[in-house]
Amino acid sequence: MMSESNQAASPERSTLASRLRDVEHGIRLAAMAECLMVDVLPEGVAAALAEGLEDPDPGIRILAVEALPRCGGEAGPPLISALHVDQPMAVRGAAASALARMSPPAVEAAVPLAGCLESEDEVLRWHAGAALGRLGEAAVPCLRPLIFAPGETAMLAALKVLAGIGAEASDALDDLQALDDSQPPPRVALACAAAQAGITGDSARFLPILGMHLAGEDPRLREASLQHLADLGEAAMPLLEAITGALEDPHAPVRAAAVVTLARIVVDPAQAVPLLIQRLDDSEADVRGAAIMALAHLGPRAGAALARIRELQGTGEGPLQSMARAAEQRIDVGHA
Repeated sequence: MMSESNQAASPERSTLASRLRDVEHGIRLAAMAECLMVDVLPEGVAAALAEGLEDPDPGIRILAVEALPRCGGEAGPPLISALHVDQPMAVRGAAASALARMSPPAVEAAVPLAGCLESEDEVLRWHAGAALGRLGEAAVPCLRPLIFAPGETAMLAALKVLAGIGAEASDALDDLQALDDSQPPPRVALACAAAQAGITGDSARFLPILGMHLAGEDPRLREASLQHLADLGEAAMPLLEAITGALEDPHAPVRAAAVVTLARIVVDPAQAVPLLIQRLDDSEADVRGAAIMALAHLGPRAGAALARIRELQGTGEGPLQSMARAAEQRIDVGHA
């Protein structure tokens, strides 16, 4: 507890901490909201926020997670505790996201974050992977065992993180070669090759494998190939013809992946924008949404799409209307 002299010296801090611990739900909720209105919280508030991670209301737990990064170095241990499997999935995901945003990253979070890659929840895996990627080399020892995990979920997640870490993950290359030699299932083989390419920088060795699966019969492998090509960026340009061909794929998820990939790899918007505009009239809403996001990604370089983007704002599809408005703001900034 604070001494009386400390309380007298910092009444604002004491008041906020005490309200975060109040027995009244509404008072705790208001105090949590107050914490989110400032960039830096006073010293000592972290302890009260940490106690909020055990609040009966999962919503307050999530607010506590969101507020903790404002406590600086004190935030690490309670955020790591919020990754525990006993916490609701939304709390774990918010904690992983918060850890990914911390600067510098909390190195001691590597082990529990790697454990999150084994979750069946895709959002949690995504945020945990982002946090591990920021940890870089420090995360590699925790990722290497997952390369040989019994289920593909954790294995694929770990391989994606290793690919993103790049050269700093060179200690995992022998493991990746061993996995490759074991002739894993096609999706794993693709991810393994992507990880090797990301670490070694040798994407040319990877392109034939991607091209083979992009032309294959399995739509899941076509989609996965496109996702890996998107990560390669400009290095994927030798497969541009196959990528643009995938815009007409009979399976909507493949078309959507092709849209995103095209926007991420094409340097000259004159090549990409007309094709992306065509996908704004796709029969599937998910593909139309992907096209809107892809054009927004190109920003002012997608100026030729503005008229059609504005037309979409008058459609009856609520989510696409919102996406189109956001895209217009990104595109209509000094375009030629």
